[in-house]
Amino acid sequence: GDLVTDGGTSSTAVWGDYDNDGALDLYVFDNGGNNFLYHNNQDGSFERIWNMELAFDGGPSRGGAWADYDLDGDLDLFVANAGENNFLYQNNGNGNHWINLKLAGTYSNAAAIGSRVRVRATIGGATVWQTAEIAGQCGRFAQNSLDVEFGLGDAATVEEIQVAWNSGIVQTLTNLPSDQFLTISESGTPDNTQLTFRVNMSEQIAQGNFDPGSQIVVVRGDFEDIAEPTTFLWQGNYFRLYEMGIPDLYELTITMPLSTVGLPFEYKYVIDDLANAGDLTTQGGLWEIGDNRRLTQQFVT
Repeated sequence: GDLVTDGGTSSTAVWGDYDNDGALDLYVFDNGGNNFLYHNNQDGSFERIWNMELAFDGGPSRGGAWADYDLDGDLDLFVANAGENNFLYQNNGNGNHWINLKLAGTYSNAAAIGSRVRVRATIGGATVWQTAEIAGQCGRFAQNSLDVEFGLGDAATVEEIQVAWNSGIVQTLTNLPSDQFLTISESGTPDNTQLTFRVNMSEQIAQGNFDPGSQIVVVRGDFEDIAEPTTFLWQGNYFRLYEMGIPDLYELTITMPLSTVGLPFEYKYVIDDLANAGDLTTQGGLWEIGDNRRLTQQFVT
């Protein structure tokens, strides 16, 4: 259909349910010609709309965003042009129902970026699930509102809202009236699991000053005797100071949210020669003796 056969020099696109019927429509920015608005017919096809200014205004459009700037329950559109006036289109609405959700993270980041929201409602006599993920970008030079706007058609009630926070917490709300702005704060405690890092350290650390290029010192072992299990939240920076005054080995155990296991993450530690007795440097997987400097070693699991 029109969506794939229309030509142009398209620069980016943004999705948004401009008519609040419960299906995402598409706006395509064109770099020089008319921009494109496609209505979702909810049967797998899209129809190009011509009877609105935002559908035939031209300009070197590079990006933009859907957002309810006037807080009336429908999505308005901002279009950014290169070298010309930008466009702001106010949506006059059509009477369809809607709900606007603002997520406030606690364990997760405050903006809830990475979290996912699902909404269930009966629209036109059918059960409809809609899903949105809060993201830091929605296209090239494009960033929709971080508030999540769902069109609900003729549904006066939202039967269920599921919020899957990126901390692993899942919250469910039921039977909420439509046509409201609702803030959902992250509540609950993420499931945790313990991860044990065995860090190679031993009495092989030298007490003298050696050639910085030397590779004769290899550190091995774990930190078991001078460290206790330590619990960390997933977000934030954490610092621990251990004095390597004894030659014994130890290991460090940290607790991470279960939802992050299997995902890439980094655990960093720093080794300093606080007494300037023999300075450490690193190369590859080996720690070496070198000039005074602080080192950060990374474990990526």
